[in-house]
Amino acid sequence: MTLGGLMALLLWSLLAACAGAAIWALARLRRRLSHLEQACQGRFEAVEKSCEKLQWELETATETCRRLERAIEALPAGAPPRPGINLSRRFQAIRLYRQGERPEQIAAALGVPVREIELLIKVHQITMNA
Repeated sequence: MTLGGLMALLLWSLLAACAGAAIWALARLRRRLSHLEQACQGRFEAVEKSCEKLQWELETATETCRRLERAIEALPAGAPPRPGINLSRRFQAIRLYRQGERPEQIAAALGVPVREIELLIKVHQITMNA
């Protein structure tokens, strides 16, 4: 064989080896991509299930809020709560108590519940004894 023929054979052999290495690398890359795709698909499905669960919980919470709003709207509008005894009435109640009036009489005179007057007197006695 001539030197030129030997060189051509060597070049073709080198080209075939490079082509074989490229095909092997491509096959290995495809396998790796397939594994990555499967892993991503599993993660995607898990995220999708979580999103579905969150969507369901959100819908449930929204419906519960709507039900509670309807229930609140259906409540009867009672009288507004009465304000507590103001400072001026407290002084009047203590003054009447010191004058010997009973809690029932003080409550009737000031227009407040008897329990509130009794509580006021107890607090006053505690602070005076302290």
